[in-house]
Amino acid sequence: MQNLLVHGLRSLLTMLGMIFGVAAVVAMLSIGAGARQKVMALIEQMGVHNLIVEAKETMEWQAHDKIRRISPGLTLKDFRVINDD
Repeated sequence: MQNLLVHGLRSLLTMLGMIFGVAAVVAMLSIGAGARQKVMALIEQMGVHNLIVEAKETMEWQAHDKIRRISPGLTLKDFRVINDD
C-alpha cells in the first residue's frame, strides 16, 4: 500500500491501462457478436437459394444414361445465370 501511495502517478497510469485494456476487449467482443448477428440475419433473408455442385464419376453407364435422359445437368444458360450473380 505504501508503494501505491508513494508512486501515485505510476499507480494511476497502471490502473488506467488495465481499465482501457479490459474495455477494449469487451468492445471487440461486442463488435464481433453484433457482426455475427448481422451476418446470420443476412443469410436468413437470402433463404435457401444456395446451390452446391459436386462432380461424381459413375461406373454404371446404364444408370448414368437413364439419369441423363431425365436431366440434362447444368447447361450453358445455367452457367451464365450463376456467373451473373
